[in-house]
Amino acid sequence: GLRTLGIFLGGGPGEDRESVLETLDFFHRFASPGDVAYVGNGIRIYPNTVMSKIALAEGVIRSEAELIEPKFYFSPALDREWLHAT
Repeated sequence: GLRTLGIFLGGGPGEDRESVLETLDFFHRFASPGDVAYVGNGIRIYPNTVMSKIALAEGVIRSEAELIEPKFYFSPALDREWLHAT
């Protein structure tokens, strides 16, 4: 059969341990042996996007001018080490 790669972005606004575990459960229920999952750690913030507005409102960035260099949003309800270990 055809193998698949599931790509999931972890750490978005409102994400918490429960939603991460739901996502991983979804993958495990529908994945076949040999399928692979990639879980990103944080969401890249681009200028003039909803994500940049959220990041400004939450104090993740002070100005969109900071986005000349890559910046990432990570939900304050998650622990990065826990996500890496999960």
